[in-house]
Amino acid sequence: MGVTHCAVQGCKWSVKFAKAQSAKCKTFFGVRRPDLAKCEKESNHRQSLTNFLLAMRDSEAGDIIKELLHKETAGICELHFKDEGILRKGTKIMLRCGAMPCLNLPKKITPTIARKPPFPRQTVKKCIHKNVDDILKASKRLSNDMKEKWIVYVLKSNLMFELKEENSLVPKIRLVIKVSSVSLHGWDCSVSMSCLEDPEFCTLYCFLKSGVAIVLCQGVSGSSADKTINQHPILHWSETEKKKVTSYIFRTEKCEIVGKGEVCNQCRKHNEQATQSAPVNLQKEQTSELNEWQRLFFTNQIQNFGATQTGRRYHPDVLRWCIELYCRSPAAYDHVRNSKVLVLPSATTIKSYRNQISPQPGLNTQAIRHVEQITTYHRSSPGYVTMDEIKIREKLVISEGKLVGFVDWGEPDETKLATHILVFYVRTIKREISYPIAWFPTNSTPATKLALMFWKVVFEPEKNGVEIYALVADGNSINRKCFLLLSGLKSIPLDKPFVAPNPFSANRPIFLCSDPSIKSICLHTARNSLFSSKPGGTKYMNMGTGDGDILWSHVLQLYKEEQKSPILSRTKLSKAHIVLNPFSKMKVGLAKDTLSWKVFGIHARCFGPVAARA
Repeated sequence: MGVTHCAVQGCKWSVKFAKAQSAKCKTFFGVRRPDLAKCEKESNHRQSLTNFLLAMRDSEAGDIIKELLHKETAGICELHFKDEGILRKGTKIMLRCGAMPCLNLPKKITPTIARKPPFPRQTVKKCIHKNVDDILKASKRLSNDMKEKWIVYVLKSNLMFELKEENSLVPKIRLVIKVSSVSLHGWDCSVSMSCLEDPEFCTLYCFLKSGVAIVLCQGVSGSSADKTINQHPILHWSETEKKKVTSYIFRTEKCEIVGKGEVCNQCRKHNEQATQSAPVNLQKEQTSELNEWQRLFFTNQIQNFGATQTGRRYHPDVLRWCIELYCRSPAAYDHVRNSKVLVLPSATTIKSYRNQISPQPGLNTQAIRHVEQITTYHRSSPGYVTMDEIKIREKLVISEGKLVGFVDWGEPDETKLATHILVFYVRTIKREISYPIAWFPTNSTPATKLALMFWKVVFEPEKNGVEIYALVADGNSINRKCFLLLSGLKSIPLDKPFVAPNPFSANRPIFLCSDPSIKSICLHTARNSLFSSKPGGTKYMNMGTGDGDILWSHVLQLYKEEQKSPILSRTKLSKAHIVLNPFSKMKVGLAKDTLSWKVFGIHARCFGPVAARA
């Protein structure tokens, strides 16, 4: 059965009324049940329409609007909605989700009066014990367990309950009724009776139970020499020594005696302040075998261990070490910090220090400014410059309205995408200075331009008092050519130091040094050349003995043989050793495994002496 009339109070439109007037009947939008809606938005719309009809119902007239809503035969005609709330598609007329009736509504609608909240009632406590005699009578009705724990004394007009502890010469808790006093281990507390139940309006059992729940503050970590700290003696009987033993709890003058935890708020604040202000000095016996850096690091760790999370302070050298550790492996840094073996700054703090300097291609002005500040205290600081290139991803990025990613040697005409970052790093012997003083996005750096940039970089630290004694770089071909240009020689000398004249100090030459890691660089370079010697490759390796070329197919052949029985594999060859990408080509460990003697011996044993000679 469909909707036959409008359910809005006072609306006359219905199917019968339209037939009587010989007029076109208005469209009725049925109000469906909210619990049968397909989505939450439709359910909310149906609930709003239902509430609208229920708010306008006339309960005195006895209408059946609730029954019509339950049967889904209640509806609202289109005269009560705006045109924006009605969706018309050809001959179909539908109501938009969220549309509410706002037109041709009854002028007088009886508002629903919200029920006033009940007046708060004052609970009248029932008096259980009118005087001390009533409490004394109630103590006789206590259980045997309570009588064994508590001892009752009558002193004049006062009633006293004592809770004794084993091997204690002084009652642990003493409650005196009528004078409202509390004593804990012989210490008369100024604690009000608010922490206890009121014995006048509660049973004696509840009153004594609240007394047992009192927690004694354990005081502060002080000594008797401190005049601002009071001593609380606790007397015990030692069964082993057969004598009286006195232990002390040290309290502040404002100690609350009773706290929510083991230590009250006043004593906790005193401990925190003492931990932050107290200097930490390691004993000479403990630091005899430690160097200066280790002594500084462990002293800083002990200071921060007892401090709060917001009260920790880190030495600049400790921060520099943390940044270096985080850059090597963020996962390892988080593991060390979360294990709480060391107190280290958070990763957010490390990132804020790393992003302190906004890098720009060329000379780093902020690093030069720091060098100037440090050299005011260290007039002459011997140091050296390192030079290296880092592989980066070729990509253009818009940063602060500028395109970043082109080769930038200070020449605006360059439009090539950079593939490497050339970094010049200045470091002193005692590590007072350790900064990247310049960096440049490059593609392929000529040796002549590299030599010119080196002299520009060396000028800045030399001007500020940092004496440069050496240039350290890896031994690739471009760097070797750069060394020859700097030294003015035609070949690298083998019988004397390889030096370059220093234009800033004639008596102090600059030593040209190759990085000790050149062996590892040669190792993965040889492996990469072997990888290019595969069929269809660009290079072929041979030993010049006429035994044939060394091909990548030899390594691939051994890998496939090993994969047939992975349990009995005799080499470390894996998919990472065979399927190389730009990242894995730079891993020395993979190259070492590929070119190992073990691979050579097993290949010779499996595929004959020809491969062995190769």
